[in-house]
Amino acid sequence: MIHYLLRQASRIYVDNNAQIWVKQLSSNRKALAIHNMSNDERLIDISFTELGLNAVTRYCDVWKQVNERIKNKRISFDIPRRGVQLMTVK
Repeated sequence: MIHYLLRQASRIYVDNNAQIWVKQLSSNRKALAIHNMSNDERLIDISFTELGLNAVTRYCDVWKQVNERIKNKRISFDIPRRGVQLMTVK
């Protein structure tokens, strides 16, 4: 059995201008990286249900160190051009 920390992140969503990657962490948490690949700032709306992450109820913005509840299984972020939003979810 491979320890979860040795596993690489998996891409779970891709379109022309965005990618979403997920990686299993300890304590039943996951790291989620949302990459805006466009040359413009972009509002990216995430449905955790559509991504298969139905049990997610909280997230922590890794850059701001802010914990938030997730309402309606959706969150949105304004991500700068070529930027990344990094969070942990539980």
